[in-house]
Amino acid sequence: MPPTRRLHRTLRTIDVRLNKAIQTVAKFAARGTKAPELYKSVLLIPAVGELPARVFATDGMLSCVVRVSDVDLPVALVPTDALAPIARHKIAAVSVDAGEVSFRAETGGVFKAKTRDLTAFPRPPDYPAMQAVDHWNHIWPLTHAAAGDKATTPTFKNIRLRPHVVEATDSIRVAVANVPGWPEDRLVPVKLLRGWKNGRVNAALTNELVWFEFGDEARYAPIRVDGPFPDCLSLMPETHDWPAMVLETARLRETVEKAVCISSLKTVALVFAGSDLTVKAWSADEGGKGYELVLLGVASQAGYAATKILNGKFLVQALKAIRTPNVRLCYQDQADGPLRIESGAMAEGLWPWRA
Repeated sequence: MPPTRRLHRTLRTIDVRLNKAIQTVAKFAARGTKAPELYKSVLLIPAVGELPARVFATDGMLSCVVRVSDVDLPVALVPTDALAPIARHKIAAVSVDAGEVSFRAETGGVFKAKTRDLTAFPRPPDYPAMQAVDHWNHIWPLTHAAAGDKATTPTFKNIRLRPHVVEATDSIRVAVANVPGWPEDRLVPVKLLRGWKNGRVNAALTNELVWFEFGDEARYAPIRVDGPFPDCLSLMPETHDWPAMVLETARLRETVEKAVCISSLKTVALVFAGSDLTVKAWSADEGGKGYELVLLGVASQAGYAATKILNGKFLVQALKAIRTPNVRLCYQDQADGPLRIESGAMAEGLWPWRA
C-alpha cells in the first residue's frame, strides 16, 4: 500500500485529552530505583504550525508520543509522580512560571509541580513516512504470548516479524501466525504493540528505528537485527497428525475462566474423551471446592483420550485472542506434550503445567 504522508500533512479530527495522553506515555517512562531520575518524566511539547501539541516519554530505549487536541501546552519536563493527581481530571489550561507548571482543571482546581531541566532530555524525531501493516489482525493476538516487562530473559520481550510468519514466546507458550506482509526479519519489542487491537496500524523501518503508529499514538525503538530468539516454527510445525477437537470459542473460554476462579494454583485439567471435553479445577484449601463441566465438541478420532493440566490464565489469554467462532484443540496423550490451539492462520502451543 502507498505510504502515508508525514504526520503534519495528514492531521485528522482528533479528540485526545491531555490527562489520557499523559497516562498513555507515562507507561514508557523509566521506572525502578536504579532508573535515571531524568527519564522518570513526561515532556510537554507545544504546537508548531499545523502540528498539534504532544506529550512524550522514554526510558532511553522504548519511546511513545501522543498528540493532544484539547489544550495548548508550554515546553516543560514534568516528573511522572507529579502527574498522577491529574489522571482523573480534564485539564482546561497549562502554564509554566518560574520552574513550576500549573494544570488548571475544568472543575476549577489547580495542580502544580516543579519542572526539570530538559537540556539533556531527548526529543522525539520527525515522523517517517509510514505504510499500513498488513495482517495486523493476525499480529496483535500474538502479543499475549510474549514475555512481560518483568521477564528475566530480554529476548522473549520481543515479537519476531519475518517475511512469512510472526512468532512470539515466553518459553512456556509459543504462538505463530503464518501471514505475509513484513519485509525483513526483525525482533520488535512487544511493548510497542501491546494494547492495540482492531484498527489501522502503520509502521516504518528507518536506518536506526522501528516505528508503529495507531491513531494519535506513535511508538518507536532502536532496530534489532538478530538475537538468540528460538525458531518457533520448529516447536510449532505447520503439519501434524495429532487428534483434535473443535469447540465453540466463547463457551470454552467462559468455562475455563470459571475453572480458573476455583483453582488455588490457577491450573485447569482438560480431559479429552471422544467428543467430550471435561474441564476440571480444584482448590487446595481445606474444605475447598472443585469445578467440573463437560463440553461437547467435534472430535477427529472418536475413541482417543488424553488429559492436559495447564496454566488456566494462559489458556484464557489464548482464547481471548481468538476471533473465530470455533477453535481447534490438538492434543496427544503425553505428559510433556503441548496443547495446540488453532484458529485460522494462528496456532499456539501451551505446554503442561509443572509443579
